[in-house]
Amino acid sequence: MNNAIISLKPQYAELMVSGKKSVELRNRIVRLNPGTTVWIYATLPVGRIVAFAEVESIVHGKPTLIWKQFKGDICIEKTHFDSYTKDRERVSAVKLTAVRELQEAPTLDGIRKMVGTFHPPQFYARLAAESGLLGILSGLAK
Repeated sequence: MNNAIISLKPQYAELMVSGKKSVELRNRIVRLNPGTTVWIYATLPVGRIVAFAEVESIVHGKPTLIWKQFKGDICIEKTHFDSYTKDRERVSAVKLTAVRELQEAPTLDGIRKMVGTFHPPQFYARLAAESGLLGILSGLAK
């Protein structure tokens, strides 16, 4: 099974967990396979891995087409979307499904104490099968 970690601002992580947001927009091309488990890190001031989900699909396209197809699932205003995708020829819409909140959401400091150096990704990062972090997260997901 493939695993990755993605950083979201706290308000978007909360919307994802609540089920109101099902598509994460990225202004660069995301190369993850359907079925990949994505761990959701809510950036500071929350600073925790709060949930995990499964990649259902990823659509790459011109911002105008991505907006037309996913505007109701991205949970941002059109002006924010336009600002975020400005000057991009293609963006990615990552459709996530089966979002599950972690009951014991590890903090940034707690993660660093358990696995040593950890820097939340600005874009996304793959987690290797032998990753200490993945072992900890998998245990929390049960």
